Amino acid sequence: MLASRAGVALLAAFVASIVVAQVQAIPSQPSVVELLVKWTPLLAKGFLFNLLISFFAMLVGTLAGIAGMMHVTRVGLANPYELVGGELDVIAAVVLGGACALASAAVLRDVPAAV
Repeated sequence: MLASRAGVALLAAFVASIVVAQVQAIPSQPSVVELLVKWTPLLAKGFLFNLLISFFAMLVGTLAGIAGMMHVTRVGLANPYELVGGELDVIAAVVLGGACALASAAVLRDVPAAV
């Protein structure tokens, strides 16, 4: 019951703020309602993009958890200090692997031109 009263009060405050803004608007500028109609689709796109980012963050977290469980099942124990000191090695492997992948793509792209 309290939530419905709060919702009604919030809606009333929103409508009152639109009325006040409409009364104070300068005639040469677009009205508040026109601005809401103009910007609502853009805000909705931003909200959908935020949902997409959240989905991928949950997906990456889930995959990391599955990878952690796979690692524990192979090693046989869960050691929180397993890769301590090896972070730079992992980062270097990712960077060099990406550089190698890009280099091979560049080489393969240039091969037909050289032949």
